[in-house]
Amino acid sequence: MFLHPYAEIFPAMSDEELKELRTDLAKRGLLDPITTYQGKVLDGRNRQDLCRELGIAMKAVEFKGTDEDALNFVMSKNLHRRQLSSGQKAMIAQEYLKHFEALAKERQKAAGGDKVSPEVKAERPLNQKIDEAVLKPAKPASKPKPAPQAIEQAAKAVGTNKQYVADAKKVKQADPALAEEVKQGKVTLPQAVKQVKASEPPKPPRARKPDAKRFDPERRWQKHTMPLLAQEIGKWPKSFQSILVGYLREWATTIENMN
Repeated sequence: MFLHPYAEIFPAMSDEELKELRTDLAKRGLLDPITTYQGKVLDGRNRQDLCRELGIAMKAVEFKGTDEDALNFVMSKNLHRRQLSSGQKAMIAQEYLKHFEALAKERQKAAGGDKVSPEVKAERPLNQKIDEAVLKPAKPASKPKPAPQAIEQAAKAVGTNKQYVADAKKVKQADPALAEEVKQGKVTLPQAVKQVKASEPPKPPRARKPDAKRFDPERRWQKHTMPLLAQEIGKWPKSFQSILVGYLREWATTIENMN
């Protein structure tokens, strides 16, 4: 039988784990039936492969429940019976998060909106439309309560921290093959993060913004000193103002001749 997508959230067994399971199946037979869902293997893909190899008759039971129930079943069934590193758990968490978000979108799509078609709305009597628009105005939408971050929930579900899950998601997006090696336990998550960062193109240096607070003598003279000086000179007697203006004109003429 084909594998259900949820069955691939967890990595395949290691060689040592497969050896132990093969020995047990050869000695005792298949005691724990394979679980199927929607005609596909939900739990027991390793047992299925080994039963075929050893020629053991397979027993299967169909899981009864919703997609969300099936997803939680896989997590509960596998999480505590497997020896997994923190990096592997983080990869599993981001896979779980992907399926969980997809189910949430399906629920939202199925439950949202006015189910009356545009054709039926158009056929409503005018009086009914007026009543709906005027007598029964739409209530303002209440602000949604802030929900816990999905990454934090996924991290808690598998027993790791949210930073590891965020790192796992980045590795998965940047290099799916490398993410699969982390999931199989061949590469640690910190090593994978380093490889991804090393392969990223260097960021261009940030352009330095002009310092608005830098001292500008000419700007200060025009904006601050000149108005204050003009205000003070305006208080002087007219005769003194005339003498000062004469001196300033001579000074300006001298400067122009020097240039």
